[in-house]
Amino acid sequence: MENGVDLQQTPTDDHPPQLQELPFSLPPYPQMIMDAIEATNGCNKTAIVKHIDSTQITLPPSHLTLLNYHLNWMKQSGQIVIVKNNYMKPNPNAPPNRGRGRPPKPKPEGDSSHVAVVPAPTPRPRGRPSKSKDS
Repeated sequence: MENGVDLQQTPTDDHPPQLQELPFSLPPYPQMIMDAIEATNGCNKTAIVKHIDSTQITLPPSHLTLLNYHLNWMKQSGQIVIVKNNYMKPNPNAPPNRGRGRPPKPKPEGDSSHVAVVPAPTPRPRGRPSKSKDS
């Protein structure tokens, strides 16, 4: 016992349980999000929150923070897409998204050792060309 505090003291019933001790038996957030999207065939964040609130009895206090994190993570990993502020499952037949700007030129096929080397042409002389002497 140091300074009147017993370090070996066990928790008693008069102390509230710590957050880590609370039993939350939730399915994983990506699964809950996908269930909400499938139930409504694409929905916004508030509809996802309402669906999860209606299906789950107990939610952790940091529920909205966890939901935002998992929505952003699933969007970046390509598991869901955002179309007009609605979260949807990606269309497997859709073409991949292109980046901005002009696409790069296709590279020639084959090994670079088989490419013919063309000598550079002789450079032109500087200045204006001289008049022809015939006229």
